[in-house]
Amino acid sequence: LILEKGIEALEEMLVARDHMYSSVYTHKTSRIAEMMLLRAAQSSLDNIPGFESMVDAQLFAGLEKADHFSGEIFSRLLTRNLYKRAYTILCSDKASLEKFADISGKFTENSLEETLTKASGLSKGQVIADMPIAALSISEPRLKQINIRVLRKSHEEILLPEVSPLTKALLHKESSHMLLGIYCPPEHRVRVRKASQEILT
Repeated sequence: LILEKGIEALEEMLVARDHMYSSVYTHKTSRIAEMMLLRAAQSSLDNIPGFESMVDAQLFAGLEKADHFSGEIFSRLLTRNLYKRAYTILCSDKASLEKFADISGKFTENSLEETLTKASGLSKGQVIADMPIAALSISEPRLKQINIRVLRKSHEEILLPEVSPLTKALLHKESSHMLLGIYCPPEHRVRVRKASQEILT
């Protein structure tokens, strides 16, 4: 519960949080690095006992000694030799949202990776599919929940979005400008882009 005079300060905090997700956490380079690390870790789950309770340094040490794929990915991360975006769908208009809805209804990230890897003639792990909004809806459900109550001068209690147009707009704003990203090693971008366009267009 906050006083009505505190609305402006709270709005500034919520805008700052939204900018952090749009500009940092869901920035394309951050997403690529995060997805590469995630796929490397997933590939090595059976070979790194106690994975779930490890701190970063322990996980990195395990990945360095992991199988060929995980070791290669981790080496790329250390040297910032990251994958690049071969295909993307941005949250730009209604048609983009409808296209993404159709794709996400047919594919999961894993099944899309398998399909594009096969179509591109590449090896497992060389194509990564990223659906950041879907991931955020699971990992950060509170982004779309603002249950803060405001105590008005009249002593009435009301939810913040009901008295703050800015807060209401943030609730309906997408948390990322990217709906779908397909990543791969730079040298394979052309063939992965072609396969993505053929399968997803």
